[in-house]
Amino acid sequence: MPIFEGEEVVGVVKIASNITDRIDRVQGYAKSFQTLAEGLNLQSVQGSKDGNQLQETMTTIASETAENQQTFETLYDQAIEITKIADTIKEIAARTNLLSLNAAIEAARAGEHGKGFTVVASEVKNLSDLVGSAVVEVRTNTETMNRQIMAMMKKIEASHLEVASSLATVKETMQRFTAIEEVARQLEQQTEDFRSYI
Repeated sequence: MPIFEGEEVVGVVKIASNITDRIDRVQGYAKSFQTLAEGLNLQSVQGSKDGNQLQETMTTIASETAENQQTFETLYDQAIEITKIADTIKEIAARTNLLSLNAAIEAARAGEHGKGFTVVASEVKNLSDLVGSAVVEVRTNTETMNRQIMAMMKKIEASHLEVASSLATVKETMQRFTAIEEVARQLEQQTEDFRSYI
């Protein structure tokens, strides 16, 4: 219904102008929403790419950590075997020492004829003592190495658990980025539909 001022129609023009202003404002909001949706979509896509790369890196670290743990377990087993061998050598040295003692006794009984054998028995005892000392040193070193290996294995196991936990967190984050990406796509599509409807 037109509004007249005198004989001039002014009301229709004013109503049409108000509608045009409102449409322009709604289109401005729609464009702003679309820009936000596009930005959100770009950020979520980039976040997904970065997350995928981080997930691959974490998976590689987890694999390498497991391999390192296996290597240390093998080293620990080998150190245990070295300790067993050292114990065997120590036993042989103790028996050799006993044999040299028996040989010295028998050489003393033989008197003048056993003098040469006394020197041999003495040298066997010296060698036995050297072997015994070397075995003690080897055992001390392997025990120290075993303690260090065990400490490293515990650290690697803790790291492995932390990596596994971080990997689970990265997977959850990736799922969230995927959900955000889907919402951004829907928002972008709804904004486009809304703009075309206006």
